[in-house]
Amino acid sequence: MDSLIALCKHREPFVFGCDLGGKSCAHLLVWEGVVRQPTQLGLNGRARRLKTAPIEAGWPEEFRIHVCAAVPCLCEKWPASKYGSSEPPLAHGRMLALISGDLSREELAKHVPAVAGPSAVIEAPAVGGAPAVAEPQFEFGI
Repeated sequence: MDSLIALCKHREPFVFGCDLGGKSCAHLLVWEGVVRQPTQLGLNGRARRLKTAPIEAGWPEEFRIHVCAAVPCLCEKWPASKYGSSEPPLAHGRMLALISGDLSREELAKHVPAVAGPSAVIEAPAVGGAPAVAEPQFEFGI
């Protein structure tokens, strides 16, 4: 849960890994707007895509994600109505790294997850060093 709280507060890019249609990829994302407070199931929010590895095609510039607290994620099977007025996440996946700055596509590709697992622990070193300064707004719930 500590890694999800840190991700919630992080306003710089982060690496999000997911598997969609049997294809694993890593996205360099930054939060857009309100980031919801994490629950035992994970963290929802809208993110802007800066880069994707290994492929770019088919991913929108901005989309909703769910950073899962555990794999398999119980939320993946939820109907769209469970999200209320928000659209359901386009992707469920893992937070792989907190970043300060930018990554090349080659560096991002090194994060492509081979096996699903829980979100990366906060003890994993942040790439580039400095923590984010701005604090996000929180909403409660999923």
